[in-house]
Amino acid sequence: MKKTIIFLTLLCFSQAKADIVLSSLIKTQSENLEGNSADIPVSEGKDILTAIEDLSALNIKAVRNQVYHYATNGKAFYLSAVKNAEIYRPVIEDIINSYPEIPIVISDLPILESSYNPYAVSHAGAAGLWQFMPKTATIFNLSINRWEDGRRCLINSTHAAMQHLYHLYKHHKSWELALAAYNCGSTRINQAVANHPQMTYWEIVETGALPTETSLYVQRFAALSILYRHNSFFGLPSTPEQNVELFGIPLKKPVSIPNVSEKTGIPESTIYLFNPQLKKSITPLIGEGYVLLIPENYYESFVNNEDKIYTLPYSRIKTYTVVKGDHLSRIAKKHNTSIDQLIHINKLKKPYIIRPGNQLLIPLH
Repeated sequence: MKKTIIFLTLLCFSQAKADIVLSSLIKTQSENLEGNSADIPVSEGKDILTAIEDLSALNIKAVRNQVYHYATNGKAFYLSAVKNAEIYRPVIEDIINSYPEIPIVISDLPILESSYNPYAVSHAGAAGLWQFMPKTATIFNLSINRWEDGRRCLINSTHAAMQHLYHLYKHHKSWELALAAYNCGSTRINQAVANHPQMTYWEIVETGALPTETSLYVQRFAALSILYRHNSFFGLPSTPEQNVELFGIPLKKPVSIPNVSEKTGIPESTIYLFNPQLKKSITPLIGEGYVLLIPENYYESFVNNEDKIYTLPYSRIKTYTVVKGDHLSRIAKKHNTSIDQLIHINKLKKPYIIRPGNQLLIPLH
């Protein structure tokens, strides 16, 4: 109770006074830390991810300022992100645990990037939990098409983010610089490092060499992660994880989401909750192998109803460019499909006019 009272006192002060109170909290409440250490460990010589875990990042004034911000004016953002995180965090952590070279603290990064909302889109066009730009998504084979946005896929986007972050870490040899590069790109960080050799991220920030957003990025991440991982230390509420065990179903061919819901009993909203990459009511037409995440307790129902689930009359698509003299019946006959399927898959409206140069999707059986 004492630590909570001290922290709540912090909220009544100006930021300058808050820094003094928070510094006092760091010194006086260390007995609440695991191991009952005599004082919060010093942060010197540690990377930011380690310093977050043992709370020594609180020795950095810039981090304390952001802790104060997210516990006061930014508290609504923090609480919203925490609520979202409890839905997706177990999936994300399972994936990150398969990368032994990546500290698990990285699983907190989507709190800052997207408020842990896979549907988040930035003003610059970045999307998903990890906020990939389209160009970067292409590098990591995250599909963006009329059927799905791979940047929103919990599995594929997290694998891509881990590969990207580890590449940045290996290049910059610092988690602080790697995180900064994740925000503004390696080119800008390379330039800043070249202009200020031998300087740490924190020293480079002090020179003003980084964009404003990037100069605050690492400390904002550290602050949100500290509040999330050590919420009781600050008297903040924690939200129990939604303990939904998920199972990835490699589909034999595309399926209709409403039909899957009807035949298995899985609510459509649940399917879309864990497969936010889907843009349509059917899975991508890529033949077999597309992975659909479903709650594990519905797996048996899915398997027992497979003959009723795989009902789409086509499994793949190709693109066709309309030429002079084409009409729907001619195109349908040429590609061994039906006019109705052409109308449905291309969402054509009466009077179903097509013109040379138009791109049509052709369903393949």
